[in-house]
Amino acid sequence: MASEYIQDSFRGLIIPDDRINAGNLSAANSSYSQAGAKPGDPVPTVDSDLALESSGTQTAIGSLDVATVRGGAVGAGASFRWKATTDGATAWRGWNPGATASAWRALTWLDGTAVLGDTITRDPHAITLDDGAALFVYHVVRLAAFSVVYQEIRVRRHEIDGTLGAEVTVYSTAATLTQDLHPCLVLMPNGSIMLYHYLEDLAAQVVQVQSYISSDGGAAWALSNSQCLDLSIAVSSATSSYNLGTRPIAKMRLAYAGGQMLLLIGARSNDAATGSYQDAFLQYASSDLGNTFTFVEATDRTVIYAQAELVPSANGFEVIYLTLESGAPFPRRRSLAYAFAPFSTAQERLGPNVLAQGSYSPGTLHAGGRFFSDGELTSAVDDSGALIVLSRGHATGGAFVSAFDGWIRAAMDTTGGASTVWDLMGQGTIAAASASGNAGSVWNHEAANVFPRYLALTAQAGRLLLVHNWQAATGNEDNSLGLIYLGGYSNVTLPAFENNGAIARRLTWDQTWLPIERPNDMPTWALTAAGTNSGTLANGRLQLSTGAGRHEFSRVPTGTIAEGITVSYAVDFVSQTPGTNDGIHCTIKLEDGAAGYQARIYVINNSIKIKDVTSAAIVATATTTNNTEVLVFMKGSKLTVFSRARTYAADQPWAAVISNHTLADNGGGGTSLLTWGHEVGSTAASYWYWLNYTSDEYACNVPAAAGFTNPTDLQGRPYGTLTPTYVTGGVSIRGVDGPAAPSDRFTIAPRFDYPIENIQPEHETSRRREWRSTDETQQSIAWTFDGPNPYRTLGLWLTGINWRTGTLEGYNVTAAAWQTITAIDTATLQTGLPYVRTNDLVTVNAAASYNGIRYNEHGEHIGATADLGGGKKRAVTFNGAGLWDTDATAQHPLVRVAGIDGTEAANGTMDLWAPRILVVVHNVAPIYTGFRLNIAASQGTVDGYYKIGQMALGAAYLFTHDYSWGRVINVSANVDLMTYRDGTRSAFKRGEPRRSVTFGWSEGVDVSPVSGVLPDPDYVKTTATGGAATVGYRGDQPSLLQALSVQVDGAYKPLVYLPRINRGAPDTITLSSPQAAIFGRLVSDVQIDSLIGDELDQVSGEVFRIATVTIEEEL
Repeated sequence: MASEYIQDSFRGLIIPDDRINAGNLSAANSSYSQAGAKPGDPVPTVDSDLALESSGTQTAIGSLDVATVRGGAVGAGASFRWKATTDGATAWRGWNPGATASAWRALTWLDGTAVLGDTITRDPHAITLDDGAALFVYHVVRLAAFSVVYQEIRVRRHEIDGTLGAEVTVYSTAATLTQDLHPCLVLMPNGSIMLYHYLEDLAAQVVQVQSYISSDGGAAWALSNSQCLDLSIAVSSATSSYNLGTRPIAKMRLAYAGGQMLLLIGARSNDAATGSYQDAFLQYASSDLGNTFTFVEATDRTVIYAQAELVPSANGFEVIYLTLESGAPFPRRRSLAYAFAPFSTAQERLGPNVLAQGSYSPGTLHAGGRFFSDGELTSAVDDSGALIVLSRGHATGGAFVSAFDGWIRAAMDTTGGASTVWDLMGQGTIAAASASGNAGSVWNHEAANVFPRYLALTAQAGRLLLVHNWQAATGNEDNSLGLIYLGGYSNVTLPAFENNGAIARRLTWDQTWLPIERPNDMPTWALTAAGTNSGTLANGRLQLSTGAGRHEFSRVPTGTIAEGITVSYAVDFVSQTPGTNDGIHCTIKLEDGAAGYQARIYVINNSIKIKDVTSAAIVATATTTNNTEVLVFMKGSKLTVFSRARTYAADQPWAAVISNHTLADNGGGGTSLLTWGHEVGSTAASYWYWLNYTSDEYACNVPAAAGFTNPTDLQGRPYGTLTPTYVTGGVSIRGVDGPAAPSDRFTIAPRFDYPIENIQPEHETSRRREWRSTDETQQSIAWTFDGPNPYRTLGLWLTGINWRTGTLEGYNVTAAAWQTITAIDTATLQTGLPYVRTNDLVTVNAAASYNGIRYNEHGEHIGATADLGGGKKRAVTFNGAGLWDTDATAQHPLVRVAGIDGTEAANGTMDLWAPRILVVVHNVAPIYTGFRLNIAASQGTVDGYYKIGQMALGAAYLFTHDYSWGRVINVSANVDLMTYRDGTRSAFKRGEPRRSVTFGWSEGVDVSPVSGVLPDPDYVKTTATGGAATVGYRGDQPSLLQALSVQVDGAYKPLVYLPRINRGAPDTITLSSPQAAIFGRLVSDVQIDSLIGDELDQVSGEVFRIATVTIEEEL
């Protein structure tokens, strides 16, 4: 009769469960992040001639779908749309070009009456950083106590999600400047940022250029050079000197290309008698990454130059500037092959001349004819490589002739500035009025002295950002800074003037209002007011308030009912009494002598409501936020309205409020009218941020009035070919071959530098290629499969880890629930260690009382985390051997840690988190159809994220016969040693040393008990826990070892060698010593030699000697 054979300890192997693989990762039961996201290859979902490549990062968006909107050759009209793969079929994003304002906000707000604090913010410049954030720089005048005036330079970040960072002051002086500071930013090839500004020596009456550098995205700045120019610029009143502070000549721009930097300074000569003109460029060049600049030339004053914009291109440097042609201001371009090439010798080229098309002047020449009195250019290369240039000028003919340079128009060169063929953007009344053909406006000043000025343009996430000051006729906030958002991705796009969808023919706003002036202080808006009412500009908005009163603005839009109107506006609901009343509204009436239709759009607390005025019916109500953007399409009787929260994020989708609604006809007899504000009798408060509209033929027939169908009605963004085009979530794409067809569709799934698959032996066996999370939120990694675990002893080996606590769960198929199998604590037997610290060396505090629990091997804690208490966790870089024991005779381990900053305690108690952990669980029921590894949140790791170098999870096969004495453990260094002819030698370390272990059963194992018919061998249990199942039999070792060799295919699959696992109870064994296991491969054959006995005989069966087995460590 068989009996239990009791072993106090076992040797064995963990064979990873081959179902723990990428295919069985359960997204539904997992929650983990993966660091180092990058776009995967764009994979076509249908047969396609189009070839795309992806680049960048791929963080928040996850998997991405890209589809063709308009077919054709890439780079010649073919366009695309995109959406997250998980989004619905109607959530595609198209694109609006960067000539149409999509939003506005105040960056600074100065009302001109400040006694102390900031009084002026001006001369902005903007760039976009490698991480996608935009960085703004500007000059600030700050009035301090005792009438001290400070001149400062500040920077501010603008994130893709619309978040504004805090202002950072880079430079400050109390000197009374005559030339101002005129700061400028340059992004360097290594991602650092250079900031340049004028540095005026008042005593010497000269100006130098001073530079600062930031290597952390603009948070901190260090002075780089206070004398960048080899020749200072004289700014005295002498005729040989210059004026650098009078606009529009006052401007400094720099650019980097091909290892050089070009610097152009706009300067006005004080010599008003000789030469033809006074406005010129001072050119400098640098070959040392912008640390110092060499003077190249001052342009000859027989030609006038102003407003230089510098753009790196395939030609080297493109310089866009204002000059004169036939006596009129005219934009031109020159290409410099290198920064030291004199500007004056470069050939003048066409391209930006389209900005002067028709009866439009991009600037104003002073009455004396020697310098420019106004006019501006600003430019940016967008994230598709296209160059956009904005011009601020005025109409010279038609109904909009003006003395003010307040009209802003845009031109685009899809080649990035190297082409002579540029497109003028948009449609608008200035086109007809001034016979200028295709000419829309970014800003329509309508002959009023109200317009943005001192412009700075940059690109971000598919849109453009235009930073500006402004001119106002009545308002006194001109020295504030505003930000106009232009174009961008959207799930509702504006229509095109022509059916081919050409970018240059897309809708732009024909009429524009921003809270830089009250509408009633402009000539085109009429105010109707009654009762208690007010309208004031404050805090970057128009604040309306009524008490049983009325405060409404109105104007008559041009065009016919059939041509329709498109309106965009933003309003905050503040209050209304009673809260259910209607009062805050925008009303659109389209009417002629035969028919009339009128829709009134109310915003109420957290909702939007639409009323058909003719029928007096409420035709739609929708939930919204109290900071609401509204987009209205109306044509004839048809009405479609969208709304969304005003967040300034690059991707903020619209939600439909009403679509293709038919309004009641009032019979006509009146005129069209656009009205907004507080209607009669209202008691309410609201804030208004912008209102723009387009009517007449320039509304592009308003197709969306009859409903907008996504994706059918989307306008796409052109596929870029020269440089990758930004899409979303850090992903950019580039068309490399074509043509494109409307049926094209691609999926871009993210790949990761540190993917979760790296922890699975079937994917990656090296702990150097680890998995990392992106943060310290709880990480849950689950695998599920069909059948339960076919083993009773479970083994888990983790190495290359940096966290302390977690759990291993199993999915109990019977209970249909996840259950904890074991807790994980990498500080097991290593907590409460009394220590003293000297700088970075930590050792036993002999003054305390502590008995050593375990021996610490030399070097075993390298890579561990020393938790010194008080939240101070430091990485262990070295440790000596010994016992953590306060006994005077004990050898005390010496532990060296990294990152000491002086805030750590000099003594205390320490927990050591091992960089590896072995957990073996006895007596596991075969009920689990899934396993889940959970890492607890907020453990405060040294790295700020969690990581696992390698994991083995599966059956622990514990040997029923111990192998013979005499196992061999070998350490082999991975070093190449070369001996030279003279006997000297050199060594090259190729990697970590490799361990191996060799063992065998030289005395033999009697297999008789498991041979023959009706065998009755002694059985083995791994635990003394009552009811525990038998896990093996005496005599099964030779066949089991050979079977396991087959299961892992020899060296093909890794396994874990276990030199000693104690018998339960307890049924969970946790070990962290490097000697506790070896993760490696079976590199030897498993050979068994029959020493004696008959084959398969139960009485006189064979005794097998198992030849030596070798396992080599995986590094």
